[in-house]
Amino acid sequence: MAQRPRPVPWSWSATDLSELTGEPHDAPGDLGVHAFSVQSQVSGLEGVTLFVTYNAVQNFESPAEVHQLEYQFALGKWTDTNLTAQVNQAVLAPVAKKPAAYFFRAQGTAHVIYLGSASPSSQDLQIQEFWHDQNGWHANNLSSATGAPSPAPASPIAYAAEFQQTQHVHYVGLDGHLHELWWDTDGWHHNDLTVASGAPLAQPGTSPAGFVSQAAQTQHVYFIGQDSQLHGIRWKAGNWLPHEPLGGMPAATTASPVGYISDDGFERVSYVGVDGHVHELSLEDAWGLQDPRFFWRLMSILLFQI
Repeated sequence: MAQRPRPVPWSWSATDLSELTGEPHDAPGDLGVHAFSVQSQVSGLEGVTLFVTYNAVQNFESPAEVHQLEYQFALGKWTDTNLTAQVNQAVLAPVAKKPAAYFFRAQGTAHVIYLGSASPSSQDLQIQEFWHDQNGWHANNLSSATGAPSPAPASPIAYAAEFQQTQHVHYVGLDGHLHELWWDTDGWHHNDLTVASGAPLAQPGTSPAGFVSQAAQTQHVYFIGQDSQLHGIRWKAGNWLPHEPLGGMPAATTASPVGYISDDGFERVSYVGVDGHVHELSLEDAWGLQDPRFFWRLMSILLFQI
């Protein structure tokens, strides 16, 4: 009896995007990057476009700048854009935090959300935005536009809820509350999710995880509370519901969680536990705690057995 051939594993390739684009600035390792892709039309050609957004510095004594690397599959090349220089926006605050970015299909606009300051001499953090339409890049100060409380020095997260044509930014404030800045056709607004949902205070220095279920038409925000446990807040049918304490699991470190909806329809949130393991919570009808290492070990056995 003939043996089944072993599946050929995918192979990773490495590309130095800074060198490829001729970008002379350094991207400090502690600032991080944000990446997403979108199906788009470029120069009349349909294709996928990749966006990698990061903070860069010429030297460690100069203020940081927001850059975005863009790869257009239709054209087959990477380009780098200095967003700060494009709009002559106020300098970034000198904090080691990454920006967030998303594409808003309802209006065909791209958005980059980051921690900034009102002036080079100011120490007060604000939520600021670069956004792009057919006329180029523009700047917007979301903290000033909404009168929202000041953010703590942690990265904001952002996404578009296309099913209701709204945009959303979430961050932890200096008051420990989880705050939402959201946009509709009337402009930007502020909402205190901690008050709206009865949630506990968030762990200082952490960022929430946030994502949308287009199929279920729901929004989801997860964060680490000061009890070192994960908590969730769900938006459904026009309202943020009472928060969900996801207890009974290994305590979390102060590393920020990440979350998404997988193709099987599960909500998935991953975090680093105080045991040094990476843990995943998955939800279809009920939460189940998983350690992703065990899943991948099992998959490797099943895929490569003869």
